Amino acid sequence: MHPTEDWFSLSTRRNRSSYIFATVMLNLFLAIVFSALYFFEASYSSGLFIAATFVVLYALANFTLTAQRLRDFDVSGWLALLWIPIIILPKPFSLAALLAGFIILATLPGTRGANRYGPDPLSQ
Repeated sequence: MHPTEDWFSLSTRRNRSSYIFATVMLNLFLAIVFSALYFFEASYSSGLFIAATFVVLYALANFTLTAQRLRDFDVSGWLALLWIPIIILPKPFSLAALLAGFIILATLPGTRGANRYGPDPLSQ
């Protein structure tokens, strides 16, 4: 699967390299949006609206990308919601937990062959 495909799909599996590149692209996109808001000195109300819009889209895309990766392990994608209580933790702990979760998802191989969530993304 190409990293730019199916970011909002809840019916597919995602392999490691596609997950890494899609996640990096998503984070770079959010950084560019916030940098543009800062650079162009957006007013408070318009900047808040634009930032909130992109943060909501970011959270949705991040959830679906993580859910796709979890499906590659043959587990429910709803486990991706576990990051919500993690981000409530104090910042050093939440950042460490999120980084650990990303490393785990980025390094462990998925289920070989087809599983209940679809065909192996490496065979397509």
